[in-house]
Amino acid sequence: MKQGDTITFNGRMSERYAWSLMMMLVMIVFIASYGQLPLYTSNQNTYFLHGLADGGFGFLVDDWLANTADPFPVFSWLVRQTYTYLSESFFYFYQCLLLGVFIWSVMGIVGKIWGINRSRTEYLTCSILVSIMWAASLAYVAERGTGINLRQIFVDGLAGQYLLGPGLQPSVFGVFLPLSIYAFVCNRPFWAVCGLAVAANMHATYLFSAALLTVAYMASLALADKKPAKALWLGIFSLLLVSPVVWRSYVAFAATSPDMLAWAREILVNEIFPEHAKLGFWFDITSLIQILIMIAGLAVSRRSKRLWLIMLISFFAGFLLTVAQLVTDSNVLALLFPWRVSTFLFPLSVCLLISGAVSFFFHRYSAAMVTHQKAVNHLLAAALTLLLLTGIGGIYLKFHKHDNQDFLPMMDFVAAMKAKGDVYLTPLAMDRFRLRTGAPILVDRKSHPYKDIEVLAWHDRMQDAKAFFEESGKERCEVLRKLSKKYKITHVVNDTPISGCPTLRRIYADDKYFIYKIETVASVMTESR
Repeated sequence: MKQGDTITFNGRMSERYAWSLMMMLVMIVFIASYGQLPLYTSNQNTYFLHGLADGGFGFLVDDWLANTADPFPVFSWLVRQTYTYLSESFFYFYQCLLLGVFIWSVMGIVGKIWGINRSRTEYLTCSILVSIMWAASLAYVAERGTGINLRQIFVDGLAGQYLLGPGLQPSVFGVFLPLSIYAFVCNRPFWAVCGLAVAANMHATYLFSAALLTVAYMASLALADKKPAKALWLGIFSLLLVSPVVWRSYVAFAATSPDMLAWAREILVNEIFPEHAKLGFWFDITSLIQILIMIAGLAVSRRSKRLWLIMLISFFAGFLLTVAQLVTDSNVLALLFPWRVSTFLFPLSVCLLISGAVSFFFHRYSAAMVTHQKAVNHLLAAALTLLLLTGIGGIYLKFHKHDNQDFLPMMDFVAAMKAKGDVYLTPLAMDRFRLRTGAPILVDRKSHPYKDIEVLAWHDRMQDAKAFFEESGKERCEVLRKLSKKYKITHVVNDTPISGCPTLRRIYADDKYFIYKIETVASVMTESR
């Protein structure tokens, strides 16, 4: 090898190394600026239940909901294995990895479309702007200052659905959808459907999006690349990869009876999550803005025939089925969530528009950028540092606030004194109780099953629990007697004192909460003597 060749080779290696370090920095800054919530908050109280119960956390194995059909078995397996053999800290690590997958994927896609990866300065500028859009600190300041939720407008999809949640949950594995798109744009179709399979097997609601993307990939191969045989094999391969989740969903959630299934769907759509399933709840001016942004993103994507076809098929299939649901008022279509395609179309559209603006700016003012390169570098370094520090500070404040919640002393008391066979009746909005204490409860409003007969049972539990908290005096005591007999309830948690019930003995009280143990009639009579 000649000396000049060696220098060229080393130069290429040095350039590749510099790009790798920069991409790592971009991922770290995005992960920190996006932030995380402490375990176990928000939707984690629903999604972690089966896995932690199977892993032996507290006495959750006896909880009614933990024994219903698990809609997220692969995720529950991950939770169980992590809790049993590793550490709960790994749950934060998984979320960081998924956030990294997201930013790497979308930056890869826009790099292919706009060529922003032709210079590190342009790539960093675009990644900083994307990170700012997703930054928790900006969203917090904007909401406190103006009352506007920027994440809901410029980050989340329609109907309050999203890819990146505040913490690890099955839906966050939807980041494998943009990763799949990136793989297909890079001419890796079989790797692309592997990404779709990961998302769908982690959360079955992504089956619809995975199906649309598979159709789009097949159409691109057959029409644009003139490879119909390869398109057919790709479809078969994709179907094989998602067949486990399709088969399990069919077996585990098959209709108990047509009437039960229809009734359960009615409860799911109108009572459990109408904000996600009913257009009348979620469609507003924000939704209209998001749709217009997706249309703009679709127009921009024409720079790549492959990406354009992917976004076109996904957008119009979701749009047409959404219109069909609006016209027919079908609960089946509502629970299909055809508008959920926006969870990957919308953030991708936002990133395409941001990168397009950056590309235009760098082309228009390329000479000025070269002249002031040093100042630009300082500005980018300052922006990266600010994003990193505000992100870390935001995470610290979230954890500090979480450690000072007024319900924690009460729940810590339960965690310390719980016993086998205990079942707690708690306020219906107290969704953190299970995973904070490890004690079974009767029911809560947020966590629910999905199989028809179990949805109906959950609804009955909710109505019975509501009756207790809405009544007072002797009527409340009578309701409690029936609940105790029907559900084997042993303890009651309330935010006000309960009087007049002879079977209740107070065992805990603070400034906010009260805990009562339900005594048997025999023990009450013995104490009265």
